[in-house]
Amino acid sequence: MSITKNQISECEDDKLKIAESLIPTLRERAAKGDLMKRLPDETYEDLRLSGLARTLQPKSFGGDELGFVELIDRLTAIGRGDASTGWVLGQYCIHAYMTAFLTEEGQNEVWGEDPECFIVGVLAFPAGNAKKTNGGYILNGRWPFASGIDGAKWCIFGANLEDSNGQLVPWLFHVPINQVQQINNWETSGLRGTGSKDVSLENIFVPESRSLPVELTKEGNAPGLHLNNAPIYKTPMFGCFGFVQGSATLGGAQATIQIFVEKMKKRTTTSSGARLSEFMTLQSKISEAQAAIDAAETILKTDAIRIMQIAKNNEISDIETRLKLRRNAAYAAKLAVNGVDLIISAAGGSALYDKNPLSRSFRDAHACLAHITMNWEANGIPAGRHALGLDPNSDLI
Repeated sequence: MSITKNQISECEDDKLKIAESLIPTLRERAAKGDLMKRLPDETYEDLRLSGLARTLQPKSFGGDELGFVELIDRLTAIGRGDASTGWVLGQYCIHAYMTAFLTEEGQNEVWGEDPECFIVGVLAFPAGNAKKTNGGYILNGRWPFASGIDGAKWCIFGANLEDSNGQLVPWLFHVPINQVQQINNWETSGLRGTGSKDVSLENIFVPESRSLPVELTKEGNAPGLHLNNAPIYKTPMFGCFGFVQGSATLGGAQATIQIFVEKMKKRTTTSSGARLSEFMTLQSKISEAQAAIDAAETILKTDAIRIMQIAKNNEISDIETRLKLRRNAAYAAKLAVNGVDLIISAAGGSALYDKNPLSRSFRDAHACLAHITMNWEANGIPAGRHALGLDPNSDLI
């Protein structure tokens, strides 16, 4: 069952309840999203009605302007319904946050006509090339992983721009979806419902108002801060991405345990009729999985509280803090997926069937780990290098 406007009005000050109310519906639709390789239209409509995508959007455009702790709670709840939906919602939330860094003119261009619009992003900077021209930039390239683009009206493209010294500098560009070519190549084992297809641009003009160098997002100097000065917009953008993907991973892992435990409470062996819930090996695996997933949640929320406090103090986070944010988010995801693996190892052959939700849970969990923000080596090694007094070799931090 979809949510209604009446439900929204009843819970307008508690969107977490709305997110939790969607869990049963999203679980029912998860198989459909897998088959379609995108979210169903009714799910996009539920997300729009819920207002959950506006968690980090500025109040000046009707958003909630909240912090990362609230974001984690909401995304995790949606992820418990369907990891793909949690993943897509996270993209909408974080790219609304990124839009707040634009000039006021740029924000009006994106949100002026439709402040409820969904925004996605593809931030593989080497995939795109930008050239300066009168009044803006010409953008070309082909980018992978445009999660949730089927429901979006705007896409943020990351591309390199050559500066006066011949150095390639990462920039961000907001482009309306009607100028974006979508390539239907999303054929994957996991997170199928995200519809994370490739996208391309050919000689697309982007005005200066919708363009921004990444460097300005690191030190609290983004032009949008003159309009949006809440603590959330003073956080290090790329250091905080892990909260988004980590929450979807966490929610999916929590659902895996919930589904499995409920089944095991009733299940008996086919040979003797003994209750499986009485088996100590099963009890041990469930307990260990719960501990791993609970630890993952603690790591994410502890870091979210810490970075929000730094922002509230009007302080700029140092390189060590940013590296730890990325490292810890990847480690939290690793823990959560370890919890999923423990459950799958206890589930037996039944988890191999596509009709079993645990099969999708396993595939989705490992697909989550494939994202750059969840990859342990990509995020653990820079932090380890820094601890040893070496350059972390991580430009976007």
